[in-house]
Amino acid sequence: YDDYGCAWQNNIMIHGRMYLTENYFCFASSILGMNKKVTPSLFNLFFQLTIKFVDITDITKTKVLAIFNSGIEISTSSGETYEFF
Repeated sequence: YDDYGCAWQNNIMIHGRMYLTENYFCFASSILGMNKKVTPSLFNLFFQLTIKFVDITDITKTKVLAIFNSGIEISTSSGETYEFF
């Protein structure tokens, strides 16, 4: 599968890789070459996010720094939103 470099705007900006498969949207960030699946929070150094495509209700283009149209916002059926740049 193809992967793309991006950043996830959570409590802080988290740099990582976006992966798209047939059924999932995935984001993974591995700092210092270590990879550990955890729930994202401000105090964790390792992040992994997986969203089923059937749970995605909307994908919207967003602006980065109020100038560039290079971000996306993903909304899910559970009401959560995720921003990627």
